[in-house]
Amino acid sequence: LLAIVEAYRVWALDHPDLYRLNMRGRLDPGPPRGPRAEVPVPEPPKRRTPMSTTDRLQIVRDCYRAYAEDDRSLLEPHIAGDLVYSAPPDVGIDRATYFERCWANRGHLAGFAFVRLVEVDDEVLVTYESTRTDGTRFRNTEILRFAGDQVDRIEVYFGWELE
Repeated sequence: LLAIVEAYRVWALDHPDLYRLNMRGRLDPGPPRGPRAEVPVPEPPKRRTPMSTTDRLQIVRDCYRAYAEDDRSLLEPHIAGDLVYSAPPDVGIDRATYFERCWANRGHLAGFAFVRLVEVDDEVLVTYESTRTDGTRFRNTEILRFAGDQVDRIEVYFGWELE
């Protein structure tokens, strides 16, 4: 995990036009670009709340299982009302837009195998390999931030297709 974080830091230093490091050493996106540049998305305040690692890891497992089993009721209670979701095609979208765009993909996903599932402070780092219903596979990494027992921020880092 530390090697991954360090690799991101090194990359960010080599690409200051794309990312900058904040005071805590975490990567922050630079100024908004593209069609959403004129609509700034405020970052929700980081909230430290006590919760056991086992509970958060199980919540994350349930969230991914919801997609594989096409059962939104597994996901719905764990997604905060003030969710901010970011992936390359959808930076800073809200909860309603997340369900509109991301939940639509559920019918194409058959399952997830967790490669990495680690809690760090109020975040859970997830690397998974997913199998689509057509048998093809891919790998992604996501960071889910918690506020209590709900996910209030999701960052998706797309990986690659698997053979």
